[in-house]
Amino acid sequence: MSQLILKINPDPIITTKIREDFNAAGFGLIHTNDIEEALEIVDRFEPTIILLDLDFIRFQAFDFCRTLRLQKDNWTPLILMSEKDEEFDLVLGLELGADDYIRKPVRSKELVARVKSILRRQSISWPKNKEKFSNGANNHDIIIIGELTICPSNYTIRINDKIVDFTRKEFEIILYLSQNKGTAISREQLLSVLNEEEFLADVRVIDVFISRIREKIEPCRSKPSYIKTVRGVGYMMHHQDLPYIKKSARSLNHPCTYHDDEYPLKGF
Repeated sequence: MSQLILKINPDPIITTKIREDFNAAGFGLIHTNDIEEALEIVDRFEPTIILLDLDFIRFQAFDFCRTLRLQKDNWTPLILMSEKDEEFDLVLGLELGADDYIRKPVRSKELVARVKSILRRQSISWPKNKEKFSNGANNHDIIIIGELTICPSNYTIRINDKIVDFTRKEFEIILYLSQNKGTAISREQLLSVLNEEEFLADVRVIDVFISRIREKIEPCRSKPSYIKTVRGVGYMMHHQDLPYIKKSARSLNHPCTYHDDEYPLKGF
C-alpha cells in the first residue's frame, strides 16, 4: 500500500499538477480545502505526511496545527507552504509543531523530494544518525550536565529525575550541544544536524528550537544557565556543572529579572 499524503489547499489545479509526481514516487494523495474535513481525514486515514497551505484561511490553518499537536497529540510530519516570507509565520508555524516551511511557488519534484527527506530522517535511528555529528562520544553513554541527565539510548531527558518531554528535533539539538559542550556551535551546523540533505532552510528555525528548549530546561529563561548564546556564532552548552540550580529563581518561586548572557566570540 502506498504512503498517503494529505494536501490541504483550495486550488485543485495545483493538486492535479503534483499528483502525478507523488504517484510516481509511490505516494497516494488526498486533497481537501476544508480544515474540519482535514482533521477527520487525519483520524480516519492516518496519512504519512500533511501539506498545509497558509495562503488561504490563514488563521484556521494555524488552528489546525494547534488542534493536531496540542489537542490530539498527533505528530504526523507537517509541511507548511506559503507565498509570503514572513518571519512571524515561520516562527509561529514551528512553535505549533510544523516540520518544514516552504515558500511558494514550489516545484512538484522538489516537494516530493522534501517529503522523502522528512520521512527518511524520521525513520533513521538516533544512535546511527548521530555518529557523524558527535566528537567520538559513545552515543549510548548517559550525559550529565548540572541537573540534566540525557540518555541517548532511550531518547529521554531528565531534570532532577523527572522526565521532560522533547520533540525529536529538540532532542537532536540538545544531544548535539551536550556531546560538544564547551564548544560554540553555529546555527548552520545545528541546522545540518536536523537536515541530512541541504534543501532550502532558514537558520532562524534554530533560534525557535533553542527558545523552546530553554523554556523546558532553564531555571530562568532570561538568564540561561545551560545553553548560552555565543554572539556572532550560535549557541554553546555550558561546560561547567551547575550545583546551584536547585536553589534557582524558579525553585524559590522568585521572579527572574536578569537578561540573557551572551558569550563573546573571543576566547572560543
